[in-house]
Amino acid sequence: MHLIETLLKLFNRDLEKLKIEMSSNKNEKKMCEISGDVKNSAENLCLHICGNPRHFFGAVFGDSGSVRKHLEEFNKRVYLLKKC
Repeated sequence: MHLIETLLKLFNRDLEKLKIEMSSNKNEKKMCEISGDVKNSAENLCLHICGNPRHFFGAVFGDSGSVRKHLEEFNKRVYLLKKC
């Protein structure tokens, strides 16, 4: 198996697991909460998990010239499963 095929298989597997985990939470407000020692909400982690590979494979690996706009990305705060 080639490297790209392996990476695609792993990312698709893990994103599908993330989608299942996020959709199992019936209270969307809970996904935005920060409590205790955890300083990142599930929503914020999901944004990173979706945005990092998109940036890496598009801009870095694919040389698309795309620039990641963190503030714009993180200010949207919409239900994330549709974006992944």
